Amino acid sequence: LGIEVTESGYLENTYHYKKLWSSLKEEGITLILDDYGTGYSNAYRLSDLTPHYIKIDRVLTQKALSSNYERSILIYIIEMAHSLKLNVCIEGVETEEELQEIKKLNPDYIQGYLFGKPTPEDEFYNRQIKKK
Repeated sequence: LGIEVTESGYLENTYHYKKLWSSLKEEGITLILDDYGTGYSNAYRLSDLTPHYIKIDRVLTQKALSSNYERSILIYIIEMAHSLKLNVCIEGVETEEELQEIKKLNPDYIQGYLFGKPTPEDEFYNRQIKKK
């Protein structure tokens, strides 16, 4: 079980915050830093939050697919995350061609509409759980 936090919705690093995250981590709950690569993403947040995963925002993913410069930035982010023992999820993959290009960057996980779009709970249950 993981909890996704965006940096814009991030709680300040107070005693209560540290106690909460410490308790959650003791219970085996992972912290996922969502939408990394947009807004206020920086090394301080990685140090302060100590997440288990970072999820690269679709905006950066799309830029990296169309620009060598942005691709280099994404490669460095992935390498940095891996050197910190963080898992990386690339968001926003919508086509098979995008998937093949993103795979070359060696993320740990890939997410996007190519694999499925958000669905209502009952539809998800009937298609993914009940069927099995």
